[in-house]
Parts: sequence; C-alpha cells; structure tokens
Amino acid sequence: MVSRESVRSVQQASNLPAIIQLLVMAMAPSKIFLLEHGAVLQEGAVVYRELLVVLPASNSSKFVEMEPLAELISQQNRGYYCSFYAECRVVEGLKRGELFFTLNFQKEKLVFDSYSMEYTEADAVQISLLKAQQLALFYRAIRKSYEFYQSALLLGQRNISPICCFFLHQAIELCLRAIIQHLGGYEKRTHQLRALKKQVIRVAPEMISCLSEESAIAKQRIDVLEAAYLNARYSYEFSLPIKLLGELIEEVEQTLLKARELMQAKLAPAY
Repeated sequence: MVSRESVRSVQQASNLPAIIQLLVMAMAPSKIFLLEHGAVLQEGAVVYRELLVVLPASNSSKFVEMEPLAELISQQNRGYYCSFYAECRVVEGLKRGELFFTLNFQKEKLVFDSYSMEYTEADAVQISLLKAQQLALFYRAIRKSYEFYQSALLLGQRNISPICCFFLHQAIELCLRAIIQHLGGYEKRTHQLRALKKQVIRVAPEMISCLSEESAIAKQRIDVLEAAYLNARYSYEFSLPIKLLGELIEEVEQTLLKARELMQAKLAPAY
C-alpha cells in the first residue's frame, strides 16, 4: 500500500531524479526505463514521458496497490506517467521477440538499474522484421474498421438510422484497440471509447487530438458514439441527431487516417 511518507515525497518531487528516487525507495524495482516522446503533443501541452518500472519476483506487492502512487506522480509531475511490469513478463517478452518489450526495454532507455539481471537485446535486423510483422497485422485489423465505416456511409445515404452510429462506434473502437495491441503489446477489452483513448495515448500520444472533447459539441459527439454501442441496437428511444451525422463521419474518417499514418511512421522497417 502507498504510505503517507510516499504521498508527501510525491508532492515534493518535481523532477526526474526525485521521482526515480521515490520509486526506488517505495518499490525496490529491478530496473526503470524512460519512454519519452520528443514531440510536443499540442499547443500548451507538455512532452509525454512514461517510466516503465520493472519489479523483481521478490516484490510481493500487487499492481493494484501501486496504482495510487502512479496516479500521484502523474498529478504532481505533469507529463510523467508510470506503469509497472513483473520482471518475469519482461524477460519472457524479450525472449519471445514481442515488439513492445523489444523496442522499449533497452539499455539506452535505462534510468535506474539494480544490476540484478541482464536483458537480451535484439539487433537492427530483428527489430525491423518485428516492426514489419506488426504493421502487417495492424493493417489487417484496421481493415475491419474501414468496413464498419463504409457500412455507415452506405446506410447513411439511404436513411438516418441509429445503426449508422453503431457502425461508426465500431470503426473507432477497433481502430484504437488495434493501436494498443500492435504498438503496446496488449489487448484492452472494453467498448468505452474514452477508456480506449486513454490507453492509446500511453503508447501513441500523437493520437491525443482524435476524439477531442475541447468543446461542448465535441463532447456531445463522443457521448453519442458511446451511447450508440448498446442503445442504437436495443433502445427504441435512441435517435441520432441529424446535424451530428456528418460531423461523426468526419471524426471517424480523420481518426482512421491519423492511425494509419502514425502506425506507418512508427513501424515502417528501417531497411
């Protein structure tokens, strides 16, 4: 559990060395890696950084007990986030050649090391092959997103049906899940778009502009999409605001386009 001392330390920490020291004292990690996205996400935003904290088998704490500390760090130190990994899972991921572990758990990204274990590292050729494989899998996955999107367009040309909105929801949901799976290395099983976007930003913060809620109208669009997953199919009272249909279609189209460009840039093999 998070102690009061840890809470006070987080509130006082304002830079990377202080955060690392706190994590070392509170968690006794095996290693800590820094995943840093150098580009500014949007005007007025900060650079996104995530600390990948590797916990040895001797650490008996449950991940759910560590979440409050991670939340405190992100709240008190804007731009920094933490995620925790069991060392056995990291070692397995590296041995299996899983892209997320191969790209991010490298010596060049180490910011703390207990020197209890050395991790294997892939060479440039192996990394290129892994990227090509994941990019191909992503393209196969996002094809379903485009099929739902095209279905919404065809149905919208005939009549304004609530099912249009369900199809648009599915297009975005499958797109976001594909980014998480093929870039982050895990599957997020939820139909909530806001929850999916939160996870997407952690592995691809460039997607922060998608599904924006900066205005009341933008928030309404997301509310309609969220509600459509169930209500468009099962509620006779659910209706799709006609004025929003065009905006929703454009939102989905831009999200799919952004996702394709982003994944191509991140996973294109460097031959």
